[in-house]
Amino acid sequence: MTTLIPQSIQEHIAKHLQKSFTLRQQAHKELEKAKLEVERACGGGGGGSIPLKCGLKKRLTPIKSLLKQARLAYRYAEWVLLETLLTHTPKNYTIKTFKESFLKTRRLDAQYYQEKYTHNENLIKSHPHARLKDLVRIKKSIEPGSDAYKSVGVPFVRVSNLSPFDLSASTIFLDPKRDLESLYPKQNEVLFSKDGSIGIAYCVPQDLKVVLSSAILRLEIKDCNIISPHYLSLVLNSQVVKLQVERESIGSVIAHLKLSKISNLLIPLLDQQIQQNIEIKLKKSADLRTQSFKLLKRAKTEVERQLTHQIKHSSHT
Repeated sequence: MTTLIPQSIQEHIAKHLQKSFTLRQQAHKELEKAKLEVERACGGGGGGSIPLKCGLKKRLTPIKSLLKQARLAYRYAEWVLLETLLTHTPKNYTIKTFKESFLKTRRLDAQYYQEKYTHNENLIKSHPHARLKDLVRIKKSIEPGSDAYKSVGVPFVRVSNLSPFDLSASTIFLDPKRDLESLYPKQNEVLFSKDGSIGIAYCVPQDLKVVLSSAILRLEIKDCNIISPHYLSLVLNSQVVKLQVERESIGSVIAHLKLSKISNLLIPLLDQQIQQNIEIKLKKSADLRTQSFKLLKRAKTEVERQLTHQIKHSSHT
């Protein structure tokens, strides 16, 4: 398989990905400093709550700025990738008659034939690509109904819990006595939403003991030598696939994408080396994101503990 993107452009993209990685590292270091300052303040037992709040705010402001810059650098790398694909795509426009279009798609709505959708399809087809159904095995989940919801048990994950970066904690659970293990997402499966907020993809980092709603599909990679799960999740979240999803969901009263349409989504296949480089960057980004949130949560907990201590101390004096 040939490399689709010139080496100079790859280096340009890598530069901005590296910038994003470096900024996240800086944010991580600043969080460590903030943590130490909070621990020192807590250990000292003095200074008052207002100076402590101000000190924490002063520390967290540059951290937020670094993380924002890191996100921008990552987004810019994505933009360069997309722009390169567009720039290096040979223009090959054809005008189809109404009869030709309708017989192929069975669609009469004018929106379906907007130029942006046709151009996106031509862009993908001008490079090595495959249908999603040829790359993955699609697994469906269940919809147990609200009567089956419990206050404790196996977490039940809905689309509202899904993002390209993680799964948020669920407040809904299912009875652990039920035979649910076959529904648990496995490591390196890609989750993909087909209802509600359509087209959100997330690569599962390790086996999870949760049950997904029927609005979320599990995509199991058939051959990792053809496509990596992290690369697939990135592509599914990219504009290249979002335009396809947008096109196929036109006219739906409720946001929904049929399984047959999902199966036929066009997935561009980049050179394996490029996929591996993307995977490395995505894993580093995910690790740093996790570390940052853990440290931030720890810092907030320490501040709350110190404030509680100072309030109790003040009430006794």
